[in-house]
Amino acid sequence: CGNNERSHETYLHIYSEWEPSSEFNMESAAQNCQMLELDFIPYQLYHTELLTGLETDGNNEVVWLLSGSDEKVHLFREDRLNHCYIKAETEDYFPELSRAPSIVMWMNVYHTSDYAQRVTAFGCECGYVKLTVINVPRNEIVSEWSTRFESSVTSVALFNDELKLRCPSFIDLSDVSPSNEEEPSLHLLVTTTLQPAVIYRNITVQGFESCYNLPDSDSFDAVMCCLVADIDMDGKQEVILGTYGQEMLVYKLESSSEDGTDSWQLNCQRGFANPIYSLLYVDVTGDGVKELVVLTLQGVHIMQYGEEKEEQLQEWKEKEKA
Repeated sequence: CGNNERSHETYLHIYSEWEPSSEFNMESAAQNCQMLELDFIPYQLYHTELLTGLETDGNNEVVWLLSGSDEKVHLFREDRLNHCYIKAETEDYFPELSRAPSIVMWMNVYHTSDYAQRVTAFGCECGYVKLTVINVPRNEIVSEWSTRFESSVTSVALFNDELKLRCPSFIDLSDVSPSNEEEPSLHLLVTTTLQPAVIYRNITVQGFESCYNLPDSDSFDAVMCCLVADIDMDGKQEVILGTYGQEMLVYKLESSSEDGTDSWQLNCQRGFANPIYSLLYVDVTGDGVKELVVLTLQGVHIMQYGEEKEEQLQEWKEKEKA
């Protein structure tokens, strides 16, 4: 998103039709850019899938969701016939996003493995958080819960405890896992500006009843962003928080030696020179190994694995080939 400082006009810039085989340059990217004028100030730009058919993943359409200062979430779809993006009615495709009491600061959408249900969570500037379960084929609300915090919501994230990769469409799912495999429990992470970060467990069953405050998450000023990813490659998710107090906090789910119950504990932390605004876990270098990208007030930090971990990954790849 961008705006014109002279006229104070705001636009959504969408770049498309770039060929990966060709060399990237700004001139070719600008030629394939569509500018959509906005009559509101944009906040979060989010993309998700819109189900257009149940047979294969190829029938899912990627759409853009953009929250704005008008307290609405706007939907943008691709018009493939005219090679452009158009604005569509959010209520027709995402009824759970039709009403918000204030500006939507952050939203997250999760689809079940069979795309039969969609779970949507969003947090608002006023502290309001809403969780909704949607029957995707019927586009109907199955259940919904809401709660309110005393401060503005900065981020929300839906996640499972264990990392589960989605099987590629070219592999027969029946050969990988049984069709009656249960969907893993889904949890919700919520961060705010003044209160501790909270994890709600098994939300599709318990809603907001079972909650756990992450220890010391409110000790480093406001929590600005969050990320759930397996950054140590042990097969289990870690919760990473970025704070305005220039600290990155990493939490792991650990079992208590006394009663055997699981709880999230602060595993490690790292300081930066500036406040942390965004976290991303992605393969930047293209070598098949993801890096942790940290966006701060004055720069971007890319954190890679050490040589020992790289050697272990290489050994695993060789064993898989054999």
